[in-house]
Amino acid sequence: MTETDNKTRYGRIVVIFIALAIVIAAFVLFITMNNERISEQNTKYLQGSTEQSARRISEWMTDSQTEIKLLSSMYESTLSSVDEISADGIEQLANYTKFDYTTISLADGRTIDDRGQVADASDREYFVRGFEGESGVCAVDNSLFYDDLSVVFYTPLFFEGDVVGVISGAYREDSMEKFLRTYIFGEQTNTYLLARQWGCDGPFVHHLYQRGEKRRRPLP
Repeated sequence: MTETDNKTRYGRIVVIFIALAIVIAAFVLFITMNNERISEQNTKYLQGSTEQSARRISEWMTDSQTEIKLLSSMYESTLSSVDEISADGIEQLANYTKFDYTTISLADGRTIDDRGQVADASDREYFVRGFEGESGVCAVDNSLFYDDLSVVFYTPLFFEGDVVGVISGAYREDSMEKFLRTYIFGEQTNTYLLARQWGCDGPFVHHLYQRGEKRRRPLP
């Protein structure tokens, strides 16, 4: 084999290695760019899903508050005296709502739910605020009739310009779990509904739902 043949063979080997290196570099570049594109798409998807969930919850909060105010207005229009406030009246109101249960509280704290149960709510913050003429939403960790976590929407009941009661509509914990449940890429994800502080100043709480596991702890 001549020296020229060796140089030719060596040159071919070098060309092959250079071509192979170019192919490998192109493949690595393709994989990197493809991963970046997928990552960007996933980020946009997650952002869109989060914003959609936030809008859904915001609309639910607004709709629920509007609903409880409409209930109060409807009930007020049926009254000819405060003495007419009764368990039957609140039961009829409940037929028009999506709430798990509906209550009415009187000035002495006596509170009636739509199943006819009676208890004293005078120590509840939503009772106090409602009689101060406020409307709002709060979480209670031990609901009046069921001793569980409930999200309570409340508004005052007026009669001839005076506050004579507080109308409340509540969602229990199971309903909130179903409502807050969010799926991304077919997997159930962590869902948080946060408030600036624990209590009646905003939507409540600190809830974590992940693949059916449920934990609860108050905000710090």
